[in-house]
Amino acid sequence: MEIPRFHLSICVADLAATRAFYEGLLGCSPGRTLPHAIDFSFFGHQLTCHLDPPRVRPADAATLNGNHFGVILPLDEFRRLAALLGEAKVRFLTPPHVQHEGTPGARWGMVVADPSGNAVELKAYGDEAQIFRPAGP
Repeated sequence: MEIPRFHLSICVADLAATRAFYEGLLGCSPGRTLPHAIDFSFFGHQLTCHLDPPRVRPADAATLNGNHFGVILPLDEFRRLAALLGEAKVRFLTPPHVQHEGTPGARWGMVVADPSGNAVELKAYGDEAQIFRPAGP
């Protein structure tokens, strides 16, 4: 059985800068491209970026409160992207870090702002069986 893919649609302020970020930095291949929108394969899922500057909801570290989306990556890919994004001077809302290091629940995470200020979370787990495990002591 195939795993279903999600579709996410977000507003952006500048399509050229958006393309440079998602395609150029994150390696997301573009699909359908219109004068007002671009579809990307966001790690196998469909991300549609609509040009609509007044509706962009830029996030910052203090006001993230769930206003983000992201992907769970293999740890080596997470580390590669963390280095690449750091070198590119991308704005980290939450810099790369590890939680619960040395435990079965170890997870790595970072949150970056795309050129419109949309918060994108990238994370990895040492043990992917922990992804849906309930939180607890």
